[in-house]
Amino acid sequence: MCHNCDIAREVIRGNWGNGEERKRRLRQAGYDYGLIQNIVNEMLGYKKRHPHDYQTVCIILLMGW
Repeated sequence: MCHNCDIAREVIRGNWGNGEERKRRLRQAGYDYGLIQNIVNEMLGYKKRHPHDYQTVCIILLMGW
């Protein structure tokens, strides 16, 4: 199972807050906000992406979602 995908699911459930609070909490916990948010966006079918390696997001999703 993909740990980043688990965190993304927690974000979708609202466990990490919203907006700047989410960014701050994810970063304080040692997560890459852009990567996690891109996984969230992919899971929800949103086209918006944060500057990050999109190929990495695809590989993570393919391996563990």
